[in-house]
Amino acid sequence: MSNSSRLFALWANFFSSAAEIGIQPRRIDKIDKKNLQKAGIYKLYVKTAERNPQKSFYFCTKKLVTMKNIKKSRGFTLVELLIVIAIIGVLASLIYPALSQAMGAGSKVKSMNSASNIAKTWLSYVKTGTKTRIVTGQTIYDWAAALARGVDDFNDPKLWILDFDLPVIEKISSGVAMPKFVIDRKGSSTQIDPEFKSFPISWAVANRTDPNAPSGTPLVWSRGLKPNGEWDANEGVFKREGGHIAYTDAHVEWYTSLRDENTGQGLLTIYGETARTFNIAQAIRGGSANILKSSVGTEE
Repeated sequence: MSNSSRLFALWANFFSSAAEIGIQPRRIDKIDKKNLQKAGIYKLYVKTAERNPQKSFYFCTKKLVTMKNIKKSRGFTLVELLIVIAIIGVLASLIYPALSQAMGAGSKVKSMNSASNIAKTWLSYVKTGTKTRIVTGQTIYDWAAALARGVDDFNDPKLWILDFDLPVIEKISSGVAMPKFVIDRKGSSTQIDPEFKSFPISWAVANRTDPNAPSGTPLVWSRGLKPNGEWDANEGVFKREGGHIAYTDAHVEWYTSLRDENTGQGLLTIYGETARTFNIAQAIRGGSANILKSSVGTEE
């Protein structure tokens, strides 16, 4: 191989070798052919080194690197770090709103599906064949358990406990595991699962709802709805943003408020009447006495 070929091969190998150095290079003052060969250095580079003893040669465990003035690797300067931080900040400001919007949309879909499942299950249970039933309970946990006992495959607590609901997140963060069942089926016993009963419920329900109630009668709605038709900023599942209402015909609507933004009138119908209201207690049979909810904060 000619000298020019060797020199070309040496420099071509340098660029690949520089990226592969895994340890600090060591300078060779005297060429030790055997040691170089033991280190895995190719004979081509050994000969080149022998022909150029005046140059500074460096090697790692696998490759011979020749460069008279190899600069030591250095860290980032303060200016470079500030530039990187600024770029990350700009990217975060662009990405975060879109990410938050996507997460919020996903939470609303999950909430709507849960409300729909609860309402559909209630509707199929209270109107089975020629019989009609009324679901009752002293608490919202009793009401959920009554529905779970009546419908075999309706025992999933995740329909009642939404994992993006802040009180639920805080409960899980404290080390409490998400319950697996609404009721614990052990033989003939169907007691409410204690773990389910320890969690805040993301919904409020209308107790003792008549199966033959008008189709515009609310059955289940997002927790935090106040008598003024607004969702509470602290207790609302979606804060003041709004919430879902599932009706007795199993259709679900999203509301930011139960007041018409133009007229201020209510969007619900007073139970048994034709007048409008924004107070959900007036839209169900029995009024506020028949609203069941878990005790979270100061929800009214």
